[in-house]
Amino acid sequence: MATWIDGHLDLAMNALSYGRDLLQEVALLRGREPAELAPARGIATVSLPEMRRGGVAACAATLFARTKPGMPAGLATEKTLFDWPSQTMTHAAAAGQLAYYRVLEGLGQMKILTNRREMQALAKVRGLNAGAQNVRALGEADTPLGIVVLMEGADPIVQPPEVRLWWERGVRMVGLAHFGPSAYAQGTPSRSAPVEEREGGLTGKGRELLAEMAKLGMGLDLTHLTDRSLFEAMDLYGGLVCATHSNCRSLAAGYRQITDEQVRRIAQRGGVIGVALHNAMLISATGNGPGGEWEAPREAVSLEQAAMHVDQICQLSGSAKHAAMGTDLDGGFGCERAPWDVQTIADVPRIAEWLEKRGYKGADIEGILWGNWWGFWERVMPE
Repeated sequence: MATWIDGHLDLAMNALSYGRDLLQEVALLRGREPAELAPARGIATVSLPEMRRGGVAACAATLFARTKPGMPAGLATEKTLFDWPSQTMTHAAAAGQLAYYRVLEGLGQMKILTNRREMQALAKVRGLNAGAQNVRALGEADTPLGIVVLMEGADPIVQPPEVRLWWERGVRMVGLAHFGPSAYAQGTPSRSAPVEEREGGLTGKGRELLAEMAKLGMGLDLTHLTDRSLFEAMDLYGGLVCATHSNCRSLAAGYRQITDEQVRRIAQRGGVIGVALHNAMLISATGNGPGGEWEAPREAVSLEQAAMHVDQICQLSGSAKHAAMGTDLDGGFGCERAPWDVQTIADVPRIAEWLEKRGYKGADIEGILWGNWWGFWERVMPE
């Protein structure tokens, strides 16, 4: 069983917005959810037992709550369970998600990584080191899942100086926006979005937030930003940058993906780019998908396409040190919109077979599967 790291999972959102008990088996979660819920949340594909079975050593686990001021009061549908009309409410929702991780940590199910000492301790338990031959299976009861807390969209930060509070709570990476505008930046638009959304950039608060993040050494996740927002953020932010779940636009059309130039710039800054497993982000095809991308039918996409995006990142950056996995397999979709050979998250390590066919070997595959994220996190973490 290959050991790997997932750079992006919405674990707490799935538990608290979708009511999924992540301590249960995926099959049980699927059996509990009526089929009519699937279009809004996707078929359950991720749970802690399934992550253990699939060799996941650690992941970036999100706090995900958005502020949508125009949302009618009291509206709560399957698509808006993570949207709130004010940042104060969004703050509280994200704090609740963080509390969920702390509860699981107390049960020994996971370990929130906040400094290098904690990373080193987990690495010792798991045998995480270059060329490791005796990596312990996550199925062992005394082996927790390591998580790095990522805030996906900065709306829970009510005012920029508040980012210090979230740092003290354990958050180590922040993205500025999700789909649409946030208080801090213009996020990924749909194809049908007005020009101001497609071409929007950072807000004044966004610039202030980046300055506060730099004081702490926070990692900046560039995922979900418009082209203008991304370039402005990179120009302003001198700290560590990454893209936790962003594929190559040159291989799959759509604003949600990043350009070759953006890949190169992130790599030049020492960043890591995680490849997501949403089919609309893996291949260009006919039909409209979420966010306005072109969506391919499930049977047309396999992990081979994911390996192609990994390879594209490696070719553009000149090495295998900047590509990784950031599956997002529980981010409002599931196996129904993932490659046909991914039934659950436990199937993801099979991408190694496709990487080998493309000429990747030993240390490079190890880096793509876990080493690149681990090294990036070591640079983000304080002593």
